[in-house]
Amino acid sequence: MSFPTGYSPSTQAGVPPSASTYPALATTASAGQASKIQRSPRKNDGDSAAGDLDQIIKEAADTHGVDGNLIRSVIKAESNFTNRSTSPQGAMGLMQLMPDTARELGVRNAYDPRENIMGGTKYLKALLDRYRGDTKLALAAYNWGMGNVEKSSAQLPRETRDYIARVTKYYQAAKV
Repeated sequence: MSFPTGYSPSTQAGVPPSASTYPALATTASAGQASKIQRSPRKNDGDSAAGDLDQIIKEAADTHGVDGNLIRSVIKAESNFTNRSTSPQGAMGLMQLMPDTARELGVRNAYDPRENIMGGTKYLKALLDRYRGDTKLALAAYNWGMGNVEKSSAQLPRETRDYIARVTKYYQAAKV
């Protein structure tokens, strides 16, 4: 997997992707009541203490240039800070990395909080770069896959629209 910087799947050269380019991103379904993201996550069934997660998130944010609140919001939506979670599709750990994605990111143990958060943040940063800072588009690709977004962005599945809405609500709540 390569992560080209400045890549734009937009049909017009030099125009960054946006809600106008991808109409399905303009409106996202409400995902219910958003809860405030705790600075120290309450759940952590792994090897690290909750305070360690905060330090890892800060390190990942500083290393990859991604807002720590966005990282925290993705973790909240993906695993609710449950380190050892595995989705029915096989996504693993706090940021729910798929096995192939984890390998491509150099993550050897996707259940290790530091490896998972550093790898997941690296991937999130690559998506943000790919879609020129368009957070909604990056979140759609994180949830549904880059190929799917670039082929059918006007027809995002409800699950992906709900995911974008949920992460966005967590992110907005964290900024308050």
